[in-house]
Amino acid sequence: MTTISFDLGSAICIWDWDHMPTELKEWIGELEIDPCDCDWIAVVPPEYKDQYISWLDEPYFGCCVVKTCELSPMGYTLVMRYHA
Repeated sequence: MTTISFDLGSAICIWDWDHMPTELKEWIGELEIDPCDCDWIAVVPPEYKDQYISWLDEPYFGCCVVKTCELSPMGYTLVMRYHA
């Protein structure tokens, strides 16, 4: 049997609001980002900073509003999908 390993350091991680790590929820609160009506949250690693990822845009990831925020100084991008 072949063993497959993934480099999760370059993975785009996606959670719904209820299952997102507590630390990330607290960080969003500290930045005063409004989570109201937020459905999905993605954290995009710096490897993809200059790439357009179509499924993280409207209408695929967000049916109404998709907002992005830099997670400086880490180089990650936070993408939040809102339904209203």
